[in-house]
Amino acid sequence: MHVPHVSIDGMASHTEITANVNYAPEKVHAALSDNAYWTYLAENMSTPAGEVLSFNNEGDRTEVEIKQIMSTDSLPDAVKSLIKNALVVVRKISWGPLADDAAESTVTAEVNGMPVTFGGTQNLRAEGDGSAIVTGADVTVNVPMMGPVLEPKVAGAVDGLFQREAGLLQDYLSKNA
Repeated sequence: MHVPHVSIDGMASHTEITANVNYAPEKVHAALSDNAYWTYLAENMSTPAGEVLSFNNEGDRTEVEIKQIMSTDSLPDAVKSLIKNALVVVRKISWGPLADDAAESTVTAEVNGMPVTFGGTQNLRAEGDGSAIVTGADVTVNVPMMGPVLEPKVAGAVDGLFQREAGLLQDYLSKNA
C-alpha cells in the first residue's frame, strides 16, 4: 500500500509503503541478515542485474550497500523526459537485531546522475501468519520549480521498487526457508 504525502514547502514527499511477506519475522530477518539473499535480490531485481557492493553482518547490525538498475518504464512521462538511460540506484541499508518479532532498518539511496534521493526507515513486524515490512521514505527531487511536482511521481516508483523487492524476498524464502 502506498500513501503519499507531499510537503507544502516542497522540501520532500513522504511515502508510507507496506509490503507483506508470508513468512514469520524470524525467517524474514534471517534472510535480510544473509548475503545470499542480497545477492539474489541484486541478480533478480532488474535487467541488467545489479550487485552487492558491500555486506557486513558482524555485531548486531547488518549493513548492505547494493547497486540496482531501474528501467525508466515505470516512471511517469514527465520524469522520463529528463532521463536518457536506465537509472542506477545505490542504496545503503542497515538492519538492526530482531527483538520480539520486530526489527528496524534505515535506508538511504541516491540515483546516479539524477537529482533524486530518498531515505527513511523500514520496520519489520509480525502480521497475521506472516510479516509486514513498513517503509517510511522521504523522496527529494532537486529540480528547480519541478521538484515538488515530480516527487510524488518518483515516490510511486519507489513504492514499486519496494513491492518488487518484497516479492523477491517471498520467492527467496520459498526456495531457502
